[in-house]
Amino acid sequence: MFDADSFDLIVHPVSNLYVPEIQPVWQEAFRVLKPGGSLISGFMNPVFYLFDWDLQEEGVLQVKHSIPYLELDYSTEEEIAKNRIPLEFGHTLEQQLQGQIECPISRLHWGITC
Repeated sequence: MFDADSFDLIVHPVSNLYVPEIQPVWQEAFRVLKPGGSLISGFMNPVFYLFDWDLQEEGVLQVKHSIPYLELDYSTEEEIAKNRIPLEFGHTLEQQLQGQIECPISRLHWGITC
C-alpha cells in the first residue's frame, strides 16, 4: 500500500474491466494522488458489450448482452478457464464517471482532450 499523497500522476488504463466494483479503485487512486495531481483514466464504452460478437463479425448488429456486462452471466467458470477468456466486468458509464465525481472534489482536475 502506498502512502497518501504519493503520486503526481496516475495512469489508469482500461483496467476497470477486471474488477467487479470500481468505486474502491477511484477512492484509492484519489487517496494516493497528490493535491493538484492528475489522473489519466481510460475505460471501455459499455456499448461494446451489447452485441453478439459472432454476428457482429458478419456485419450484423444484434443485441445479445445486457449492461452492466458480466462474463459469468454468459459463460461458466469452467468455460472461462478452459478457453482462457478474460473475466470482464463491463461497467456502465454512470459507474465509471460517477465514481470519479464522488471522490474528493479538491483532488479533481478535469481535462478533456480529443
